[in-house]
Amino acid sequence: MDVATEKATDEKNTAEEWGLILDICDKVGTSSANAKDCLRSIMKRLTHQDPHIVMQAITLLDACANNCGKNFHLEIASRDFETEFRKLLQRSQPQISEKLKQLLKKWAEGDFKSDPQLNLIPSLYSKLKQEGMDFSAHSDMPRQAAPVSKDPNVVSTQQEEDDIAKAIELSLKESPKLQGSLYPSTSLATNHVATLSSEPRKVRALYDFEAAEDNEITFSAGEIIHVLDDSDSNWWKGFNLRGEGLFPSNFVTADLSAEPEQFKVDQPKKSVQFSESVQVKTVEELREVEIDEQKIDRLLHLLHEADPTEDHADSDEMLSLEGTASRVCCTGWRDLWPDVVYRGV
Repeated sequence: MDVATEKATDEKNTAEEWGLILDICDKVGTSSANAKDCLRSIMKRLTHQDPHIVMQAITLLDACANNCGKNFHLEIASRDFETEFRKLLQRSQPQISEKLKQLLKKWAEGDFKSDPQLNLIPSLYSKLKQEGMDFSAHSDMPRQAAPVSKDPNVVSTQQEEDDIAKAIELSLKESPKLQGSLYPSTSLATNHVATLSSEPRKVRALYDFEAAEDNEITFSAGEIIHVLDDSDSNWWKGFNLRGEGLFPSNFVTADLSAEPEQFKVDQPKKSVQFSESVQVKTVEELREVEIDEQKIDRLLHLLHEADPTEDHADSDEMLSLEGTASRVCCTGWRDLWPDVVYRGV
């Protein structure tokens, strides 16, 4: 049960893993032993130092209370759980403590209220209220209209604050992984506030980039990339159709109208020149094909001495000998072939 609980509340989860959560509820079933093991595993995650893990563990606890039946309710309505729950309320962060209080309130006013065997939960709720603990939700408390700031860096809602806190937390988790890689680790300046936009800004790739590590993305010149994080001057984070990851900032431009051809180095082009002087060559009359071994030897010598890397036309002599050889190939090559093989041609 510990392995399944750790997967459902993993620190890398970006949202609630409801498939894994419901699988855990199915495993608990009607077994009291499974219910005890499940609650013990959840309590381990509730005492974790990572608030992201704790918030997921609270969601898992509520799901089990809603789906696992009476056996799980009896495990919750126990002295051991009451003691641990009080400790969690005292030492947890305000956001976590608030969610735990709302969960206890829902239990005390819902399924645990009418069953005498589960009376410990409504009793705990009443004791905490008598001790002065506030169980009113934020949405139930009257709020005065706050002045709206024109500064785009100022957040005005709790949701925005939660999103920023989550972004900072994920960035801090990724920074140790970037140590020792090809690029510097991302550091958060004290005066820098990350702003989350509903639509990331777009940039265009100037050059091809091939990912060298698992947390990088590959793109081609001219491709559009959506930027998620540009806090580091050298490496940005973004995504394209291939996936999400890091890429060098100097490989892209904010000018979306720019075409990658404008940034390529012009390659030297070969030019064609026409000579003004006219050269007249006489075409030899086609004569009966005559096999001349001296000409064949001369042609083979010229071909052997020719340099294929040089950029110049063949000599007139070579062209003439090649023409003669081609005619020989068409008519008399078969007669010459045994002698050519013997001479090693």
